[in-house]
Order: sequence, then C-alpha cells, then structure tokens
Amino acid sequence: MLLDPIVDHLPGVENRKLYNKFYRELEKMNEISALGA
Repeated sequence: MLLDPIVDHLPGVENRKLYNKFYRELEKMNEISALGA
C-alpha cells in the first residue's frame, strides 16, 4: 500500500481517517471497474 509509510507516522485517529478515505476511493474504483468488466 502506498499510504503505509505515511500512515506509520500519524496518530491513530488521523491514521484511521486517512485509511477510511483511502478505502472509500478504492471501493469507488472497484465499482467502476466492475461496471466496466
């Protein structure tokens, strides 16, 4: 994961916010690629 090095240096709360945002983006991309398949 690209974010791992960044996330390691953040406090837990920011950490989770960043991960949640990242995973939402991933889900969107997955939905789009699923529709395109």
